[in-house]
Amino acid sequence: MKGKDILFGLNDVGNDLIEKAEYGQFPADKERSSEKEAPRIKRIRKPLLVAAMITLMVLFMGCAVLLLHLEDLRIKEEPYTDHLRYAEDGSKIPATEKVKQYISIAGADGSKNHLAIQEWMEFKEHYDPDGSLRREHSGFEKPPQYNNYVDAYTQEMLDKIDEICRKYDLKLEGDAAIFQENVAELFAQVLGISGITRENSGLTTEFGGARVTESGNFNASYRATLQNPEASQEFEFTLIYDYRDKDYFTSAFLTIEDGESVEQWNYTLPEGTKVLIASDKGGDAFILCDREDAFINVTIRNVGWNWDSPGDVMSHKDMELIAQALDYTLKPKTVENMPQLQQELEELYQAGGSLEEDPAEVEARMQLYEENEHHESYGDLICQMRDNESYFVNHCNVAYEHFWETMEYTLLDITGDGAEELILGRDGHIHAIWTIRNGLTEGIASSYYEGYLCEGNVYESYVFLDGKPYHFYSRIGEDGLMEKLMDVEYDAVQESWMLDESQDGTGLTPISEEKAMELIHSFVRVPLEMKSVKEYPLE
Repeated sequence: MKGKDILFGLNDVGNDLIEKAEYGQFPADKERSSEKEAPRIKRIRKPLLVAAMITLMVLFMGCAVLLLHLEDLRIKEEPYTDHLRYAEDGSKIPATEKVKQYISIAGADGSKNHLAIQEWMEFKEHYDPDGSLRREHSGFEKPPQYNNYVDAYTQEMLDKIDEICRKYDLKLEGDAAIFQENVAELFAQVLGISGITRENSGLTTEFGGARVTESGNFNASYRATLQNPEASQEFEFTLIYDYRDKDYFTSAFLTIEDGESVEQWNYTLPEGTKVLIASDKGGDAFILCDREDAFINVTIRNVGWNWDSPGDVMSHKDMELIAQALDYTLKPKTVENMPQLQQELEELYQAGGSLEEDPAEVEARMQLYEENEHHESYGDLICQMRDNESYFVNHCNVAYEHFWETMEYTLLDITGDGAEELILGRDGHIHAIWTIRNGLTEGIASSYYEGYLCEGNVYESYVFLDGKPYHFYSRIGEDGLMEKLMDVEYDAVQESWMLDESQDGTGLTPISEEKAMELIHSFVRVPLEMKSVKEYPLE
């Protein structure tokens, strides 16, 4: 599946993305879902916005905390055009004029941190308006202490940073180190923190990567699960915890694409801490805490499913439960020897890349696969899905959730070998196709979103996110293998339909809307009559 363009001033960290992220913008995340997914399925939703502050103070573990409001964190705003998109019924949503807001994540209006980032952004706005200096200095190497200022690329810009630090009595953040997900213990050891959540909070987190500076400032990504009995349901999402010590100058910020769509409200935690929660009613959300010595910004990504008609959207209560679960008292240590840390991390990554997987773990995983996915009949497979739903949710497709109560099936010979395939889905959509190969069941197609069988043994995976339709077509061969035919998709940034007939996904070329519709309509969907899996003859 292809994700959405997500604009944040703040780095969104995690594995290979962490070194590519730039403050001010986050790259588009693109992935496919037309073939069988790996165990971890990403849930992708719309981007969002953020928050701010004013003057009410309460004591929190010895730290003063200010009440926040978005307006007090705003650095600047500028008009822009939100590109043309589509509604699900095929009608067009015309381009709309909106106002983009830039939000400080270091301090409120009037504070030295807010004044510093505001002056830096005003300087950048007039310094290199056509980008010629950036191109001219593309190979510019900064001294290590400036490496975390990724938006500086000339000596003049470094000099301006020094000037700002002197003017507002701030220090440089220093060099940065990248922590990948397999070094969670080292990350905690270096900063002297055990975690970001409180005990027995109903929120579990799994470390996914981080960027850490010499100052101790960090931006860390976690795979989070909310399992609080008071929540409306269980939620899985990406959580990003960003810590900024106010003694240091940070050039990071948040971008609100459409401030008018933002809900914001202050929430007082049981012990008296006041935070601001901001949400766009079905996309991402932010929890902000302004301590006297530091600013904490927590991003909750993926809180809603669909841009036009959000489904599993977090309520205010759900977001407040997450706010209660987080620890706002963290005080990370500074990094005393950054070159040594960087060298240690590099050695760990190189060693990790050369290590062979434990044969016992491989055997255990293969045994689990055989026990769950290989059966002599579809009936036995359905029983296994019913009795061990968690395996299929975690290792095949999250669409297997509530399998026994909601999943439907039909049988149809798709491969043309005279034997029927098992098709599973809901509401007329296909989520998975299983066949029997060499006497055992085996999955041949899987998609969380809408799947369809088209004439000519073609499988279509259809994704509609942020007003951008994506159609992925593959032919199912007699051997049950999928052969990609083409992708037809709408690129909202270029306001153009695109066609990709390459096998590696690198051949996107613009086409007219008429051509796109011609291609899409050439694949005729086959209507399927489906029954509840409870009606399958299991004996």
